[in-house]
Amino acid sequence: MDRRLAEWLVQLFDSRPNVLVIHADAVALSGLVAADVLASNLPYSAASQILVSAVQNNSIRLVVAMLQLEVARRITSRPGSRAYGRLSAVLRMYFSAEIDSIYPPSSFYPPPKVYSSLTVLRRVREWRDRDKCFLELARCLFTWPNRLASKAFRACGVQPPPGAEGVRVRQLPPSAIYEAAMSSPGCGGGS
Repeated sequence: MDRRLAEWLVQLFDSRPNVLVIHADAVALSGLVAADVLASNLPYSAASQILVSAVQNNSIRLVVAMLQLEVARRITSRPGSRAYGRLSAVLRMYFSAEIDSIYPPSSFYPPPKVYSSLTVLRRVREWRDRDKCFLELARCLFTWPNRLASKAFRACGVQPPPGAEGVRVRQLPPSAIYEAAMSSPGCGGGS
């Protein structure tokens, strides 16, 4: 945690009643904070965990985050691409995502060993408690990203949805995973 940056931000925004600077563990806080916007230079080692937690916090409408470029590319990737995976599917179900700008290591002190990206996520779907089934199914399916989707669904204990035959897990759009999760017996659907 960067104490100096937090102190500078407090001074900068001291006169703004609609801005609260919180200097805390982002992993613990991202699911609890009641704010419209989450703006952060996320710790690269915990960014995925923080963003998945933010998905489950409907008060967060906008995320503006400095991320490792590789993570930003995963988030913005499309089904079928090499970068597409569990994080892509989960975040893209709830947020639109775009890379705003890219920064070389020399932009930071001390410089990291990777390029960074300012990434913007805008909420497009509300989280519901039932959606935990989607998170669990996505986690299970992407254990085998190159497996045939129909086999992976069965291995995860879920009936494959129409269209899952002949495609790989990494080709599934988030909506197909979501619909299969919501219709699974463990989530109150199916038989």
